[in-house]
Amino acid sequence: MRFELAGDSVIDFTWEREWRIRCDELPFSEAEAILVVPNNQWIDALRDDHDAAQDLDVELYSMVMEMEITELWREPFRWRIAALQ
Repeated sequence: MRFELAGDSVIDFTWEREWRIRCDELPFSEAEAILVVPNNQWIDALRDDHDAAQDLDVELYSMVMEMEITELWREPFRWRIAALQ
């Protein structure tokens, strides 16, 4: 995109540029981010997928531990989500 601040007509498309960070990984926590999804169905799907994964983990742990202990491994869904619609 053109970027010309000098002259009679200023051209500034910086709002349209991609900003990239040169790194292998960009770690951040759920407190620092919000997932933006199209609608509430996406929110439900994300939470359902998370719950299903947690159920599987608990089931697998229950093969080697008592069920009461395996439930302690269950993690809550921590991400904040915003739906566009």
